[in-house]
Amino acid sequence: MSREERRRSAAREKPRCRNTEKPKSNSALVVVFFHAAEKLQAMNRPGRCEIVLDAERNLARLRFAGDFDGPAMEAAATKIQATLPQFQPGFTVFADFSQVASMNLDCVRPLAAMMESLRAAHVGMLVRILPEPNRDIGINLIGLVHYRGQVKVVTVDTLAEAERVLG
Repeated sequence: MSREERRRSAAREKPRCRNTEKPKSNSALVVVFFHAAEKLQAMNRPGRCEIVLDAERNLARLRFAGDFDGPAMEAAATKIQATLPQFQPGFTVFADFSQVASMNLDCVRPLAAMMESLRAAHVGMLVRILPEPNRDIGINLIGLVHYRGQVKVVTVDTLAEAERVLG
């Protein structure tokens, strides 16, 4: 058997996915474990909505975070609808969806009801940060249908941009 044939035969016998080098440290393993644990925690955070009212500025700040399903979004919508009588027509809403980990399709109906309530209460402007595209259920499209061109909607990417728009 020639040297080339022996080399080919040995290559066929070796497992292809085996790493023969010893890792220099466990830091890569720790980083992977940390990211996996972080993702697992994110998957177990129930959806919540924090509402901060600024009556002096006629402004509502809504911060959505966690994993939203239908009941969590329904609770948020109910909470928001309860605050609407405190505002004068033309009020402003800042809706921050940047911390949403996930949102399932059961959120569409309560989210649409929330939008309808805001429009009926005469919201003047909505400034929003949308979730990452892989976490979004079509908030922009739902908004187009339910605001019906009667609400000025400004979509921004960062909190700093939102604060500039809000003045």
